[in-house]
Amino acid sequence: MMLKSKPGGNTRRLLAKKLAGLALDREHGAGELGAEVISFLRSLCPRQGVFSESLLLDILLFGQGLRVVRPAMAPLGNISLAIMELAQRTRLKSAVFGVRFMSYLKKQEKLVEVGPRRLAFKGARRMSKDAVVMTISRSSEVLALLLASRQKVKKVFALRSLPLGEGASLAGELRKAGLAVELLEDRQAAKTLRECNLVLLGADAVCEDGVVNKVGSLRLARLAHARGIPVWVAATSPKFIRAGDYTFKESRGKKKGLFERVPLKYISVIVSEKGCKEL
Repeated sequence: MMLKSKPGGNTRRLLAKKLAGLALDREHGAGELGAEVISFLRSLCPRQGVFSESLLLDILLFGQGLRVVRPAMAPLGNISLAIMELAQRTRLKSAVFGVRFMSYLKKQEKLVEVGPRRLAFKGARRMSKDAVVMTISRSSEVLALLLASRQKVKKVFALRSLPLGEGASLAGELRKAGLAVELLEDRQAAKTLRECNLVLLGADAVCEDGVVNKVGSLRLARLAHARGIPVWVAATSPKFIRAGDYTFKESRGKKKGLFERVPLKYISVIVSEKGCKEL
């Protein structure tokens, strides 16, 4: 569904500004940006719940932008897909769309609130005592799981995760919470894995054929798999995307992107708010 619209209007400028901010944001992960978008869309909804045709059009245009602004991040793609499907099912009738859209946002807000907490609880129950964990980049789900498992986690090795270095942020948050954590350069992963008994990855998307996460995740998963070290992925359900609905394509050749796909054969367990699924 492709729509065209003339520029103008405060709402449209606000939506364009939000899309630009999402495109430039390198501090927050997919789950956090997805939650931010849900909250933002909720703030646009009229208090009486009556949607105008203009607002419906603006939200559809925003949904189209979400699909391309950060294509590796499944939560944004899933929100885009939900907007488009709702518009089709309601035949662009603004009043009906508004009711169903607000119901959708309410469910997503609840999932944003309880999902990471449930994931952390289920993952912590599965975590072995004296776990020595290596992770890469920064994931809100990984952070929640490690914090919930603090009584079982002996030490965390956080890779810096170049080129953006988000691992330093994760290490600081874990250290502040009282966990024993060491920040490593990415090149130190192979040597230090000898001390680890678990690799824990976040995810920007969970697909039928693999998990998409920050570049460097594939090398880490391969190294762990070769040494018999289990690889867990922590991801709530907004990170899961249906086959055929994912637009992300990995960069090839010398031009490397920020994300890459890790095949499921290297992954042992996927932890979500629904439980721990062995692969």
